[in-house]
Amino acid sequence: MQSLLVKHGREHDITNDLSYLFDNYKSLSKKEREVFILLSQDMHVADIAKKLGKSEKTVINQRTEVYSKLDIKDRHDLLEKAKLLGLTV
Repeated sequence: MQSLLVKHGREHDITNDLSYLFDNYKSLSKKEREVFILLSQDMHVADIAKKLGKSEKTVINQRTEVYSKLDIKDRHDLLEKAKLLGLTV
């Protein structure tokens, strides 16, 4: 959760950070949101590609965009942000 609370060495108000996260989530395309949700359900790229009828390369590219737009560092960070967005329990 530190990545949400401290950025660039200064503290942020959690409300502003959540608002920033929600705004960035809304900036995802429909396909990127779909990939983000499936990743948050612990699905692997190959399984997501098969489920969506896409190539693995396409899913990897969409995952990269999701990570970039939501400032996600790793899988744990993805799960934390999905939880904050109310997408996982």
